[in-house]
Amino acid sequence: MNISIARVGFSEKADSYEAGVDVASNAANGSLSGWHMAILISTSRHVPEKLRDGVQSVIGKSCKLIGGYGVGIITNSNLAYDGYQVGILLISFSSNVDFEIFLAEKLAENETDVGKFLGKTIQAKPYRGEPSVILLYDSVNRLSGSFKMNMATYLLQGMREELAAWPRLVGAGMVGDMQCRETYQWFNNDVLQQSALALVFSGGMRIDSTVLHGCKPASSYHQITQTDENVVLEIDGVPALDKIAELLGKESGKTWRDYSFFVTLGVNRGERFSKFDEELYANRLCMGVDEARKGLVMFEPDLLPGTEVQLMRRDMDFGYIREKVANLLNGLNGRKPVFAFYIDCAGRAASYSGFELEEAAEVQKALGDIPLLGFYSGVEIGNVAGEPIPLDWTGVLAIASEEEFRNLDAAHIRGKIFAQGEMPCEFSGAAIDEPYALLSIDELRKQLSESAEKLLTLEKQSVYYANLTDELAGQNVKNDSNLSMLNNELRLKKQGFAILANLQANIKEGQTLERLCQKTIHEINATLKMDKTLVLLRENGEFYPAFWGGISDKEVVELKSVRLPYDAAWMHDGHILANRKAGKTEIIQQLKAKLPFLFFVGVPILEGEQTIGLLISARMKEVKPFFPPLEKGDIDSFVAIAGFLSSTNQLNKQRGHLEQLNRTLEQRVLERTADLHDALGVVEQKNKQIEESINYAKIIQSAVLPSVDVINDLFDSHFIIWEPKDIVSGDIYAVERVSGGFVVCVVDCTGHGVPGAFMTMITMSSIKQILSDPDCPGPAEMLKRLNRQIRLSLYHHSDESESQVDDGLEIGVCWFDLSKSEMIFSAARFPLLIAQGGAVTLLEGDRQKLGYKASNVDYDFKEQVIRLEAGQRFYMYSDGFVDQVGASRFPFGKKRLHNLINENQHLDFTAQQAIYRTALLQHQSGQKRRDDVTMIGWEISKP
Repeated sequence: MNISIARVGFSEKADSYEAGVDVASNAANGSLSGWHMAILISTSRHVPEKLRDGVQSVIGKSCKLIGGYGVGIITNSNLAYDGYQVGILLISFSSNVDFEIFLAEKLAENETDVGKFLGKTIQAKPYRGEPSVILLYDSVNRLSGSFKMNMATYLLQGMREELAAWPRLVGAGMVGDMQCRETYQWFNNDVLQQSALALVFSGGMRIDSTVLHGCKPASSYHQITQTDENVVLEIDGVPALDKIAELLGKESGKTWRDYSFFVTLGVNRGERFSKFDEELYANRLCMGVDEARKGLVMFEPDLLPGTEVQLMRRDMDFGYIREKVANLLNGLNGRKPVFAFYIDCAGRAASYSGFELEEAAEVQKALGDIPLLGFYSGVEIGNVAGEPIPLDWTGVLAIASEEEFRNLDAAHIRGKIFAQGEMPCEFSGAAIDEPYALLSIDELRKQLSESAEKLLTLEKQSVYYANLTDELAGQNVKNDSNLSMLNNELRLKKQGFAILANLQANIKEGQTLERLCQKTIHEINATLKMDKTLVLLRENGEFYPAFWGGISDKEVVELKSVRLPYDAAWMHDGHILANRKAGKTEIIQQLKAKLPFLFFVGVPILEGEQTIGLLISARMKEVKPFFPPLEKGDIDSFVAIAGFLSSTNQLNKQRGHLEQLNRTLEQRVLERTADLHDALGVVEQKNKQIEESINYAKIIQSAVLPSVDVINDLFDSHFIIWEPKDIVSGDIYAVERVSGGFVVCVVDCTGHGVPGAFMTMITMSSIKQILSDPDCPGPAEMLKRLNRQIRLSLYHHSDESESQVDDGLEIGVCWFDLSKSEMIFSAARFPLLIAQGGAVTLLEGDRQKLGYKASNVDYDFKEQVIRLEAGQRFYMYSDGFVDQVGASRFPFGKKRLHNLINENQHLDFTAQQAIYRTALLQHQSGQKRRDDVTMIGWEISKP
C-alpha cells in the first residue's frame, strides 16, 4: 500500500451492541478486513463492553482498538452530543508507517508516576524519524465516590522528566457527560478505568496541530500572588474572587456564583506586549469557587505565584478558523492528509456556551473531505510556544499526514529521542554606543534625568491604559453575558417546539398510551436534557407511576409502590416547580420523600375537566451554566407537552373506538346479510359515514368540524377548501343551527400546527357554548362573549400581565335569520364577499382581534344586515390564501382573489373550487406553504 487509508463512522443507536455494529459498518463501508487501528469514542450512555463487542463483530479482534468516552461526537457531517452518539476512526497503515500503543494504569493513584512510565516507555523505543503522539487519559476520578479530576499538568510533568525532547503531541482528558460520571477506556479487548493511552506514529506519518481557543485578552496583565494546588487564592495581593469582581465591575451583573465555567484567564507564553498570537496563549477556565477562601478553583494546578494572567473574552468571529486550517494544511508541504483529529472543550458546545454557533461547525467546513473524528472533552492538550500543555475552553486540531517514505535505517533512533542541540554563541563584550562616549558627566546626568522623566510618564500612561482596559473588560463581559442569556432563552423555546414537532408524527400512528408516553419521555430527556421523567396515571383517586425514563432498576423497585394523593392546588389548576430557590415547600418536600428527584417540574395531564395523569421531569444537578435552574420558561414547554399528550391520547382512543365499531358492524353485516338485504343501502351509507369519520379522526379537529348532513341540509350548494399547513390546523370552520336559522363561522387562530390546533379546540368549545344560549341575540354579542371567554380560558391559571401567552383569533360570522329573510354579518378582521348578478360586494369586519391581551373586552362589534335574495353567493376565506407567496416572493393578494371570484361566480361550486385551488398552487410554484388555508363558498335556496 502506497499511502495509509482512514475512514470515519457515526451512530446514534440507543442499543450499545447495535450502535457498535452500526458505527463500525458505516466506517468500513464494506471493507471488513485490513484495518490496523480503530479509535472509538462514545458518550457515557453506552455500556462499554457491549459497544466494544458490536465494533469487533465487524472489524474483528485483530484490529487494535483504543478510545474512551466523550460528551459528544464530531465527524465531517455530524455534530451531536448528550445522546447516544458514537464515533469511530478506522485506519489501514501503509508499509511506511510504524505505530505503537502504550498503556499506563493507576492514574488515580499518582498522575506523575503514570506520566513517567509513559515517557520512559516512549523514550526506550527506536523510531524511524520523529515520532508523533496522541495521548488519551481518564480525566474523571470517582473511585472515592465524589468527583475529582486527574490533572494533566502532573501527567505531562512526569513525561517531561523521562523524555529527552518533546515529540509532536496532542491529547485529551476524556469525560462522557457534563455530570462527570465514571468514564471508561478501551484497550483492545479490555475495558479500563483510570488509565492513560499513548498512540505513537513514526516512519512516514506525522501529526501537525494548531490551537483554536477563539479567545482574546480583555484586560491588562495581573499577577497570581497566592495559590494552593489548583485553587488561585490571590491576584495582585487581593483575594481572587474580589479581584475578578473588581475587573468585571458591578455593571457586569455577575457575582461569584456565576464564575464557574465563565471566568477564563489567559497566560501569554510569548513576549509580554507583542501582537496577540493565539498559538502562544494558554486558557485557564474556572471550574468552581472556594467561597470560604475567596479562591478560584481551576481545572489545572499550573497557575503558580508570579504567573501573569489576563481576563479572556470569547471571540464569536469564527472566520479565523478557515485561515488557521489553511495554514496548517499548507504547512504539510505536499504531504497527503490521512485523517484529522479534533479535540474540543465540551463547554464550547452550543447548548452549554449559550451561543447558537460553535467552532466545531467551522472546522467541519474548513477540512472538507479529510476524514474527521472529533469529540468534546474535559481537557485539551496542545502545543503552546513549542511545548504540549493542558488547555481549557480550547479546540486542538491535529492532522495526520504521510509522504512517500525514504530509507532512514541509518537514522534509527536507538533507545531515546535526541534533544535538539544548543546553538553555540560567543560573547564579545558590550561596546558603548559612540554618541554617548563623548558626553561629559554633567551631560550624561542631564540625559539620565530626562530619560527618567520620560520613563515615569510612560509608566503613568501604562497604568492609565491598563485601568481603561480592565474597565472595558467588564463592559464586554456584561454584553457577552446578556447575549448568552438571550440565546439560552431562545434555545429553550426551540427545544420545546422541537419536541412537539417530533411528537407530531404520533398523530398519524395509532399508538397505545404506553408507546406514546415512552416516546414523549425519551424526547424530553434527550432534547431538554432532563435526567429522569415520570408519567403517573390516576386510579381510585390516587396517582401511580405508569411510565418512566432515566430511572435505575433499583429506583424502579421502590417507585412501583409509590402512590400520590390528588392535590387540586397544583394537580389541576397549575404546576409545581422545585428548584434551589423554590424547593422547600411542604408539597415539594412530600414529593421528594416519595420520588427519586431533586429538582423537578410537574404539570397535570388534563382530559376535559378531569386530571387523568401527571407529568414530572427532573434534573439531579443545578450548576450554572451547563445545568441552569428550572424556571417558568420550562413550565410553558411542559404544559404544551402535557396538552399534546392528552390530545393525542384522546384522538387515539377515538380512532380505536371507531375501528372497533367498524369491525363490529362488518361482522354483523356478514352474519345478517340475508335478513338485511332490503336495508343494505342504509348499512352501506352508515359504513361510509364511519369510514369518513375514521379518515377525519387523523386530525384532532375532526371532533368539532360540522357534519356533511348539516351542511347539505342548510346549503343549496357549496364548496370547502380546508388545507392545514401541517397535519393539524389553526383554521377551523363551523355551521351551527340557531333559533330561526343558522350561523356560519370561519376562524383563523394564532399560529398553525399544534399551537394553532389547541387554540381551535378552545375556540370551538366556546362558540358551541355561546350559541347554545337562547339569549344570545346575534353575531355582535356572540363575538363580545367569545372575546371574554377566550381570555378567561387562556389566563385563568395566572395573572394575565405575567403570562407568557398572548394568543387570539380572527373570525367572520354570518347569522342567517330565515324568519326575516336576512343575514347579519359581524367579524373581527375578517372579510365577506357576496356575489350576485355579475358583481361582488365586499363587507369588512371590525379591526379588532379576539382573545389577545390588548383586545378590548368591552368592545361592541358592528352588525351589517343584508337582505336575502335569490342568486346570492357568499364567500369567506382566511389570510393563509391571500398571504401565500409565490416564486416572485409576492403574495397572492386580496385583489387577485376578489377578481377571480367575480370572473367565475356564475359557475357551479365544484368548478369554482377547482379554479381557486389550481390558481393558488400555480402561484405557489414550489414555494413552501406559509399558513393554513381555508375558503368556503355557499348558496342557500330559500331566502
